Amino acid sequence: MPNTLAHFGIQALGSRLIFRHASCKWIALGCILPDIPWVCQRFLSPLLPDELLLGLRLYTMIQASLCFSLVLAAALTLLLGRGTGAFLVLAGNVLAHLFLDALQIKWANGVHFLAPLSWNLSGFGLFWPESWPTYLLTSLGLLAFVACLVIRKTYRTSVPHAVRSPGRLGFAMLLLLVYLALPLVLLAGPLQQNCHYTGTLREREKRPGRYIEIDRGIFSPQPAGSIRIFTGERLKLQGRLPAEATILSLQGAFTSQDTIQVSRYHVHSRLRDLASLAGLAATFILWLPDLIRCVRKQ
Repeated sequence: MPNTLAHFGIQALGSRLIFRHASCKWIALGCILPDIPWVCQRFLSPLLPDELLLGLRLYTMIQASLCFSLVLAAALTLLLGRGTGAFLVLAGNVLAHLFLDALQIKWANGVHFLAPLSWNLSGFGLFWPESWPTYLLTSLGLLAFVACLVIRKTYRTSVPHAVRSPGRLGFAMLLLLVYLALPLVLLAGPLQQNCHYTGTLREREKRPGRYIEIDRGIFSPQPAGSIRIFTGERLKLQGRLPAEATILSLQGAFTSQDTIQVSRYHVHSRLRDLASLAGLAATFILWLPDLIRCVRKQ
């Protein structure tokens, strides 16, 4: 998926054309909403036992779907005391974010546009994250964030304030409860659909001979080629492999429960993670003055 800067690069321009008075901070917030579950997964994974990581992956992909991202957008709109216009900005950017994600090549990955009605993953597979469209959008996003930070009037408007209406606050809390709890009862859907090959990975005894794709695993060439995947498991690899440790996506087939014969692989750059961290930091900075004012009012 594109990094946060790349998302903001194109979505800021599109949002200002459609929502002419949209604040940069609301656009940036909409850009990151579908990625919040993935960021949380990144922090939680080292803290949890390996046997819980497959379930965490299923929970995360459900929260990152279009439906649940819109639920989060509605809850935040109510909590920040804004109206329909702010929600439309968030919702429009959530949809744009997921559409951009679907444009990239992502083995063992994709976008849930119709969940929970359908757990089929969508992906158009036009370009890799390590390609000129992503680099162009990343550069554009960096310039857009700098412009928003320099021209402070773009985020001094629409100061968030505490929710005063018990009804609005109650509805916001209900939406957050749906966002946090409902995925727990929907885990079987993406598992049965074998999203991210979770079904294949779960059924260890049935792995030999089955096709597998892995998205952004941690590859180590020593002492023999192996890759650490999101379940915490380290799988052995056979075939032509990189000579150095890297982030790897691959396609292949299991020859045993813990060995994959690799047919194709792709080496990822660490620029995506760095640019996403920069985008998240810039979003926080955009919101910081208003959040400080909000706290001082309490």
